[in-house]
Amino acid sequence: MSSIMVWCRWLSADSVVVGRHLEEVPPEELGRAYRRRWGIENDFRKIKHDFLAKSGSKDPALRAFYFNFAAHLFNIWTVAK
Repeated sequence: MSSIMVWCRWLSADSVVVGRHLEEVPPEELGRAYRRRWGIENDFRKIKHDFLAKSGSKDPALRAFYFNFAAHLFNIWTVAK
C-alpha cells in the first residue's frame, strides 16, 4: 500500500480537519479509500439501527456502554455470518 500525503489544520483545542492533496493521489487509491470509508459508514449504521439498545438515558457512560456492547454483538454477528 502506498503512502498518501495528508494535511491537518487545527480548528480549536479539540478539533482538527484532516484532508488529502487530491492532485497527488492516484484515482485508484481514492476509489479504494472511498470504498473502505463507505464500509465503515454502513457498519456504523447497522450497529446503530440493528444492534444498539433503545435508551432514553442521558448518562454518557451508560450510552457508551450500550454502544460498545452493540459493537461487540455486531462483530460476533459478522464473524458468525
